[in-house]
Amino acid sequence: MLDACEGLIDICAAAFGPGIVRTIHEAYDARPAWPDPGRGMFRQVWTEAGKLYDAVDEPMIAVFPGLCLKILPLGGAVCRYEAASGAIVTMSGASIGELDPTPAVRIYGEERGLSAFSLATPGMVDSLEKIVAPGLEFWKSETLYVSTDMKTLGRFAAIRFPHAAFGAGRGPIRVRCVRD
Repeated sequence: MLDACEGLIDICAAAFGPGIVRTIHEAYDARPAWPDPGRGMFRQVWTEAGKLYDAVDEPMIAVFPGLCLKILPLGGAVCRYEAASGAIVTMSGASIGELDPTPAVRIYGEERGLSAFSLATPGMVDSLEKIVAPGLEFWKSETLYVSTDMKTLGRFAAIRFPHAAFGAGRGPIRVRCVRD
């Protein structure tokens, strides 16, 4: 999984120009250049996180000129302990059986803050779709949306890593859980 994410970042660096990687936490916002020393930080963060969780909603952000990738190597899943019922549920209150820990990459345009991004331009999405490795699932919205600046059009897009090829199997998993 980490190799596939690193390969995607390498392809984007070659296609879109020099980039950096970072977390969404100000205390750890070192912004190392890719590939070095960024690759080492990326691998260390996710190797350590993988010792604690099988699924966690903690992204690593890869930033290139006009493109940001919100990489979720351990999926975008998080759950919560619902004190009233004593049950563990998804953040939306659904059964924990609905939790989707599939690794994913959310595609955005310009970086606007620590965890704020513009929508990716249709041209950027189309360019990225052409270079994504075989075996990964590329999704883009059919609808174009007006960005918050009310001047540019953008598109929602994502890359998913199919469970059959990148999943950790079936059965119990370790997920970060927050309390109500």
